[in-house]
Amino acid sequence: NLNWLVAVIEDMVYDQLKTIHFKDMVEVTRPFSVFGYIDNGKYYGCGCDGIGASNICGYAHVDISNIYISKIKKHFSCGHDIGNDRQLQLAIEAINGIKVSDIKEEDKEQVAKAIEVGYLYIEGDMIYTKILVREYGDEKEHTDVWVGMYKEVESLASEIAAKIAGLVRANVPEYLWNEYRFANHLAGIPLYDAISDALIDKGYMTVPESGLGAEGCIMRVMK
Repeated sequence: NLNWLVAVIEDMVYDQLKTIHFKDMVEVTRPFSVFGYIDNGKYYGCGCDGIGASNICGYAHVDISNIYISKIKKHFSCGHDIGNDRQLQLAIEAINGIKVSDIKEEDKEQVAKAIEVGYLYIEGDMIYTKILVREYGDEKEHTDVWVGMYKEVESLASEIAAKIAGLVRANVPEYLWNEYRFANHLAGIPLYDAISDALIDKGYMTVPESGLGAEGCIMRVMK
């Protein structure tokens, strides 16, 4: 997912900074650090919140991740309880489809809301989940895709690290050069938007009109 890709890029660049550009510096270790940056007027609201539940809606276990950026709103936060979210439960139940005629009266309003936020869609007389779903155990195809992307990113890591190192040396006092990891972190903040914009431009991802939809959600289930 997008969160994994951003993390991989940051980790690769960090390794390059640590082992090549600032290899002679002892990295600062402390319980926490405080740093600031100049606001450029753009909001980079982003994240990846994951939730899970066991023995729910006929599945032994379900994990759902919700990736969000400035253009795509988040559905839930970490710690959200699937057991008290009927719309998410309907999305799980509809993985293999639910007949419209089988929807209980008390669920009709929740189905309508789940369609509105992008959890479900109707096709003919059936309702299906709109969230991307994978089963535990079907990892090979998923892994093959990410191995390919990993190799592509790997070829760019040295170029990105060199640019960040140059910026640090040109704009940061020398006594703070061993804080390069923060420069790497700051450089990674716009990555969610940058990668998403590229996917949108190429037609791989569509931004929901309301900002809230199936985009950014992925579900993994265990029978």
